Amino acid sequence: MSKQEKKPSKDIQKQYLEFQILNQQLQQLQQQAGMIENQIIELRKLSDNLDSIKQLKGNNELLVPMGAGIFMKAQLKDNSTLLINVGSDVIVKKTFLESKEMLESQLKELEDILENANGQVSELATQLELRSQALQNIEDSLQ
Repeated sequence: MSKQEKKPSKDIQKQYLEFQILNQQLQQLQQQAGMIENQIIELRKLSDNLDSIKQLKGNNELLVPMGAGIFMKAQLKDNSTLLINVGSDVIVKKTFLESKEMLESQLKELEDILENANGQVSELATQLELRSQALQNIEDSLQ
């Protein structure tokens, strides 16, 4: 086998390896974007729930989720403040307005991150298409 015959084979292997790496990066970014979208949906649901609870008057009965589909009946005594875990098991009192502002800030941050991730997904998809075309051109030249 001559050197000229080996070169296209190594070039194809290199191009294919780069294609696979880009494809894996694209899949990871798409997965991260999906998780961010889920977080955004959850924060929007929470915001809607806060709006609903704010409208309630005292002594309303609520179903409180305990986890794993288990709920407990509870009675609303005070809906003027919320207790928020700010990390490291530190809980602070916040008004509804402060809580909503915090949620809006988190939503904005996540939406910015999602926009950035979607931009990267688009870039990687373009690079993958170019790599695919390059591989096809190499393959065609060998036939």
